[in-house]
Amino acid sequence: MNLPFWKYAWAEIKNTKKFSLFFIFNLSLGMFGFLSLEFFKGSLQSTIQERSRSVLGADLAAQARRPLYENETKLITSTLPPGSDKTEITEVFSMAAKTGGRSLLVQVRAIEPKFPFYGAIETEPSNLSAQTLASEPSIWVYPELYTQLGVKLGDTIRLGEGDFKIVGTVINDSASGIGTSMAPRVYMGLAQFPNTKLLRQGSIAWRITLYKIPGLDKQALDKLRDTVFKLMTSPDVQIYTHENASEQMGRLLKYLNDFLGLAALVALFVCGLGIGFLCFTFLQSRLKNIAILVSLGMSHQLAMAIHMLQIFILSALSSVVSGFLALAAIPFFQAMAKQFVHFEISFHGHPSYLLLTLGCCTTGSLLVLLPLILRLRKVKPASLLHEQIIEMPPWDWQSLLGFVPLVMAFFALSVWQTHSLRDGAIFFTSFLGAGVAFYGIGFALIPLVRRLPQPRWLPFRWALRDLTRLRFATLSCFLALSISLLLLNLIPQIERSIREEIKNPDSSKLPGLFLFDIQEEQVRNLQSILIEDNVPLKDLSPLVRARLVSVNGEGFDKGVGVARAKTREEEQEMQFRNRGFNLSYRQEMSPSESIIEGRPLSKTAGDMAELSVEDKFAEKLNLKICDVLKFDVQSIAIEGRIVNLRKVRWTSFQPNFFVLFQPGFLDGAPKTFLATLPKLPIENKLALQDKIVAQLPNISMIDIVKLVERLQDIVLHISWSLKIMLLLTLVVGFSVLFSIASQQATSRKWDIGLLKALGASKATITLSLLLQFSLIAFLASAFGFLLSLVFSYVISYFLFNNMWFFDWTTPAILLLSSVVATIFVTWFSVFRSLSTEARELLNR
Repeated sequence: MNLPFWKYAWAEIKNTKKFSLFFIFNLSLGMFGFLSLEFFKGSLQSTIQERSRSVLGADLAAQARRPLYENETKLITSTLPPGSDKTEITEVFSMAAKTGGRSLLVQVRAIEPKFPFYGAIETEPSNLSAQTLASEPSIWVYPELYTQLGVKLGDTIRLGEGDFKIVGTVINDSASGIGTSMAPRVYMGLAQFPNTKLLRQGSIAWRITLYKIPGLDKQALDKLRDTVFKLMTSPDVQIYTHENASEQMGRLLKYLNDFLGLAALVALFVCGLGIGFLCFTFLQSRLKNIAILVSLGMSHQLAMAIHMLQIFILSALSSVVSGFLALAAIPFFQAMAKQFVHFEISFHGHPSYLLLTLGCCTTGSLLVLLPLILRLRKVKPASLLHEQIIEMPPWDWQSLLGFVPLVMAFFALSVWQTHSLRDGAIFFTSFLGAGVAFYGIGFALIPLVRRLPQPRWLPFRWALRDLTRLRFATLSCFLALSISLLLLNLIPQIERSIREEIKNPDSSKLPGLFLFDIQEEQVRNLQSILIEDNVPLKDLSPLVRARLVSVNGEGFDKGVGVARAKTREEEQEMQFRNRGFNLSYRQEMSPSESIIEGRPLSKTAGDMAELSVEDKFAEKLNLKICDVLKFDVQSIAIEGRIVNLRKVRWTSFQPNFFVLFQPGFLDGAPKTFLATLPKLPIENKLALQDKIVAQLPNISMIDIVKLVERLQDIVLHISWSLKIMLLLTLVVGFSVLFSIASQQATSRKWDIGLLKALGASKATITLSLLLQFSLIAFLASAFGFLLSLVFSYVISYFLFNNMWFFDWTTPAILLLSSVVATIFVTWFSVFRSLSTEARELLNR
């Protein structure tokens, strides 16, 4: 008893090599997904930060859907330190038309010669200068425009009412950012932009003033941003730094990372089940040794510390293994990132990842072990005198309290991964509920199996007997596989709902073209063009730009700004607060809208306008029925009272708005119009599009079919990434099954040898074990699929307006695959134990 307790722990590791290997295998595999994602997110964030100045082209930006007022410009300039410089750019979507030919939606970026302050726009030919764009009606274009529009270098295309010669091809744009734009980019000089006559009353355009502020570090630049933000009284002026800009462009990947992180948490949870089972069986086998140590004078606390140290050492080794696995997964994440970004992500290690892995592995393992360790305090040395086999002490309230830190840690990880208290709580509650449901199902099935008539086929009878006798092992396998298969079945169901919602909203009434920037005086001309082709103009909706001034008489608080938001909820709320508003008016709801609270807008106008507000928008800004909103419309104040909240199906691709006014109050306000055209054959659609562009060049059109294809492509890539990560969860689940099957076979060597001595063949024993675990896999697949239907329906009901579609192919494949995989894993894990011969019993 004079050895240090850490030597006892190391001796335990050497004496229990099989347990140690299983432990390291399970934990490193479960930790692999979690660490890989953190490694990927860290590399992505580091790469984007390194490129952030090049992405924005400046240090600071002020952006609005209108030109900055003179006093706003002076306020910003007066705040900047000496030596600062500025440049302006204007961004707008427009139709580019080939002379006498096709037309195409493009993103026009009009720049001054000084743009960008950082980064570069690399062109072919390479000797081009932005000064040429300012002095001549010329443009640089992205290469995809050549094939989509059918033009070549040197050709002239029309933008708005101006003709511009293509003088360069953009081969590398440092400001390209995340690749989700729906139109190729075109660069022109800001001095030439007025020739397009695209900017008219109410046109949708972004005016951005960029500032170069040398000599400021991140903290000083953030402080300057906050100062400028507070000076801007108008909420529709956005102030952000280069880092904020790169973070916003990476929002899609941020959300994807959050959900992948949740999938990694599930793998970690399933891994925890395996670790829990291994620790339980290990401590069960070591109870006699613990009782002997206590009888020799060792305290219970020291005996527990020895085993906790043993787990700590094994966890530290697991963190090293998982680190190597994460490095090996870099190609997968590079392939995933290429679907969304136009630049290479620099993957590099950092000591913080090693510390994160070590901390998660050791802390997580000790938290799983804690409830079991607490039970060891009741092991009595006297049990050595009257019991051949010492049983694990029963659960008591103190031991059960040991689960509390584990549950709290899992909840904290859920919130951390989603950056949202609400989303983290929803995931945690749903996942915990699913776990309890599966445990209850498994717990209820065991007595039912026991009551079944005994089958005459011997391997099947033994398989059913072992399912009921080895309850803890059965429940552990069932829980691990059912949760894994629940999620693998859930993703295809939700993906099908999303794809069908995007593709076929409201009984396939998807528009063919979405038109915007229609001037009020152009509506009649547009209708005349369409009448000639017998095409109806649908969903014609006025759009009035406004600024929210007050709510219930109190000045509208624009908050701290998106750049200061910490959680996803805060970020979304700030995005709503720091913006102008597009208002519209109509009497009836569109087919894509439905009132969920309140009454319809009155047909007769009263003293104050009645408002209909989209429910999610109202939730973000804490608005409710009877609230009075005051808007500034072209310096004219207009008030309205909320009389209903409505749900909007945004994937209808029809003109929809957050705020609808009662007709009669905004009719005279300056406005543009939005509209849609129905689906047409591709030849007719292109011909009609070209005809509209030729006569009304400022009107822009989005091809909904192409947009839907792009969205479906994004959904497909996201789903693919999730499925890969969830397959890891299933692999972890099978690793748990492997560990349990192997442990069971090892612990039952005596039984196997005895059965052989009594005449049982090796084939009969093998078949009984395969049937035992295959039955668990079959039931786990079946119940995982059934619960996935419930979950997917609930998610579709709340998020996709009850747009739910049944997908049966994935469950069928998973059911068959899981049983086949289980047979293979079980056979591989027990074949050595099956070689036990009856004569070996005599040597014990």
